[in-house]
Amino acid sequence: MAHASCGPRTISASEECRMSRLPILAIAVVVCCGCRDAITPSPSSIVADVAAGPSGYEVVDLGSFGGISTLGAGLNDRGQVAGSASVPSGADHAFVWQDGVLQDLGFLDGTIAAEAEAINARGQIAGSMIESCGEFACNQVVRLFLWDSGSLRQLDPPDGPGHGGTQVVRLTDAGDLVAEVDYSPSATRGVVWRAGVPQDLGGFSPTQIRTFPNAMNARGQVVGASTVDRPEGGVHLHPFLWENGRLQDLGVPFERPCRGDPTVNCASARALGINARGEVLGVAVNSAGLSRALVWQDAAVRELDVYPDRTILPIAINDRGQVAGTAVFPAVAFLWDHGVVQELGSLGEGDTQISALGDAGEVVGWSLTASGERHAFVWQDGQMTDLGPGVADGRGSQAQVINHRGDVLGFALDSQFHTHAILWRKVGG
Repeated sequence: MAHASCGPRTISASEECRMSRLPILAIAVVVCCGCRDAITPSPSSIVADVAAGPSGYEVVDLGSFGGISTLGAGLNDRGQVAGSASVPSGADHAFVWQDGVLQDLGFLDGTIAAEAEAINARGQIAGSMIESCGEFACNQVVRLFLWDSGSLRQLDPPDGPGHGGTQVVRLTDAGDLVAEVDYSPSATRGVVWRAGVPQDLGGFSPTQIRTFPNAMNARGQVVGASTVDRPEGGVHLHPFLWENGRLQDLGVPFERPCRGDPTVNCASARALGINARGEVLGVAVNSAGLSRALVWQDAAVRELDVYPDRTILPIAINDRGQVAGTAVFPAVAFLWDHGVVQELGSLGEGDTQISALGDAGEVVGWSLTASGERHAFVWQDGQMTDLGPGVADGRGSQAQVINHRGDVLGFALDSQFHTHAILWRKVGG
């Protein structure tokens, strides 16, 4: 859970399930520890504002619970949004938005703040809640939950609830989910729930398991990274594929001799995403010190044939096998399509950053306009559409995720730097 500590914090808006590894606009939010606003918002009083938007879209401000921040975390094809909104005290409440109504999901007993982190096609929502511990700075317990048709259920990992960065990574349409459970800086576990039954993913190190799940597909395959022991010490990660109870080391295709023993490879790699076909997207640093994008399939790995002498930051892979990412120094956002590379360009002359990739090859994120403002965009078939500032007199916007219908979820900052969850809803066509 992003806010598992008390006091002032900075939250990064995130992509459906987990959007925390992207360069984005930062939003300051304050959590009130030890208290919780006793509100049950009246759905009829929390109705979204709808305005005309760029061609083909209407702009929907999802509303608020009276605080300074509303952030979406997931969007399904029914147009339902899951996310979190602050109340006047500053505490976050998890919500579901549907048909113009923002609904508070409530709390598990003993918890004081909540974040919805994933939603599936059935409208089930998973996320995390923090307990009150009665102190300003404390190692708060984070409890995971599943919300289904108005009912909240606690999800208990095999070794009990975690702390810190504990969060839901993915919730599938079948209702299975994977989460990262943080017990301490040296103990992080990946846990899968199937039919409500939890299972620890395990790890590669026999002495200190730190396993970080990053994605799961509809087949229940999970990918991520887990630490391995190396003679030079420090943190070394190997990419994994977990399926049906088996954790497979995908291996690292590059070499870096360990300082303590040059016969041992100390290169690291991470698996970042997996599509419906089982193709795994990852990243590793080569012998020249450059991060390179990798794709594993059927136990074979290949390096993406794109910008060979530059650092590549892969973001997402879709079910077509297309990959969206960024090459840096200088920064170029691109879409790779089986050997063909298309540069996305920008809304002006500045940076373009990618948040997500749709299965039809649509790319969303933010780009700098000619006047230097950050605007959300949709790119498809060589055309970048400026989604605008999102709110009147806005300070910037970002698109986070796109559904199969073409609706786009994101956020915008208003003139007071308050955060608004925005749905750019497709109209016509």
